[in-house]
Amino acid sequence: MELEEVKKNLDKETKDLIELATTLNYDINNINLIYNNFSTNINDLILFEDQLNQFADHIRRNWFNLAHLSSSKLYKSPDITEKIMTPNNTELNYGYERCLSPKKLENRIHMKVENWEGFSLLYSSAMAALTSLLNGIRKFYKKKNSIKGIFLGSYFENYHLIDNFNSVNMNITKIVDTKQLKEKNYIHDLDFMIIEPVKYNLNLETINLEDLIEVLKYKPDDKILFLIFDTTLLSGVFEKEKFFKKISSIKNIFFIEIKSCLKLDQHGLEFSNSGLMSVYTNKNLISLMGKLHEFFEGFRSIYGSGLSFNQVCLLDFNGFNQNTTYPNAILKNNELFAKSINIKPNSIIEKVIHPSLDYDNFDEYKMAPFLFLKIKNPNDFKCNLFIEIIKYELQKININIKVSNSFGFRQTRMQYIKTVEQKPNFVIKIAVGKIKGIMFYKLIEIINNLAEIENFNAFQNIYPSIYNNLKNSNHNLNLITN
Repeated sequence: MELEEVKKNLDKETKDLIELATTLNYDINNINLIYNNFSTNINDLILFEDQLNQFADHIRRNWFNLAHLSSSKLYKSPDITEKIMTPNNTELNYGYERCLSPKKLENRIHMKVENWEGFSLLYSSAMAALTSLLNGIRKFYKKKNSIKGIFLGSYFENYHLIDNFNSVNMNITKIVDTKQLKEKNYIHDLDFMIIEPVKYNLNLETINLEDLIEVLKYKPDDKILFLIFDTTLLSGVFEKEKFFKKISSIKNIFFIEIKSCLKLDQHGLEFSNSGLMSVYTNKNLISLMGKLHEFFEGFRSIYGSGLSFNQVCLLDFNGFNQNTTYPNAILKNNELFAKSINIKPNSIIEKVIHPSLDYDNFDEYKMAPFLFLKIKNPNDFKCNLFIEIIKYELQKININIKVSNSFGFRQTRMQYIKTVEQKPNFVIKIAVGKIKGIMFYKLIEIINNLAEIENFNAFQNIYPSIYNNLKNSNHNLNLITN
């Protein structure tokens, strides 16, 4: 661990937070930072890293307060002459909150692509956006007896939503990779495709986009296709312009990007759950864009799946959905972390799972904002024991790691995941966050030390208190089987 490098990382994070604070109307004089004079002493660096996390919390709470000041005074039935403003001084046509349409915000965050027309709509969640989209596709093809689509992804909520839409007139086939797509010649009959460039499953597999583009070239020219990408795990790192150039010669395509904006588009401050649907097409289908826009806006209003005024206030800040620095930092940190874990033969850690570690795979987006550790013969007890040991080792140097899910990925979090099958799968999930500070490097060191252990029973002697306390407090957990 290079302490001078850590110091530089913390200095950069300080500057990033000051810039973010200015964007979010936070008076930085309210926070007392020592960033001008801190040393490379490890204890000082740990203290300063904690201060930076507190600084981010202060910025977050202040913005919540400003949003509340704007939204709390507004009745759900405001006076028709009342001027409705967000903290960022954006005026809204309020009308009826269920039908709230934040057009100025949507226009501002829409990412324009040369030679492609488009629009963006905000929803209460990515699932609400996908639901609206599938309903819109059903209406668009209402004269067809059978609407055909494929799903190439793994996110469990997408998976179950698609099951709900499978019906007599809408058939959605689940496939595992682009090779299957090529072999089956699906493209000739397809009306839509739903694709996760990085599949949200326990293997974090990626999709070969070059194979996909080759398949698209065989699409009949006169057939309209909705090509839907869920880019939640990539956000702005997914280069639409680059992809569009590769499919520009393919006629009659609507490209639709759907993502959860909670994950990588709010600087990790988790202001509000929200989803974004961005629709694009080239010159062939521009005449239909207005109709499509009306479809989706109409469904959003009918189902009440848009944002509340308070959510609009929280999300109306410069940089929302327009900053690639934050997602890039998160994705690169997790890649570096994954590549820094050294697995030994017969280790209790069997595998590190991250797209970047698949060296036989040349897919373009080998990225993810977290990684998985697969341990030997896993069960609840072992997973809990593994996490408790890491917590203990970090606490020895006054670092506390949160054991929970992470939606915004700013802070380092860890948890274990247990699937619901009769014979469940287990993984340790680690999201290493934005700051490459002492916790980042110390966590690598601890995990590499644990990777030297070949048998979980050894922990009974190395960490007897943790082992026995956990054993006594979790009578129903499976115990050690090596």
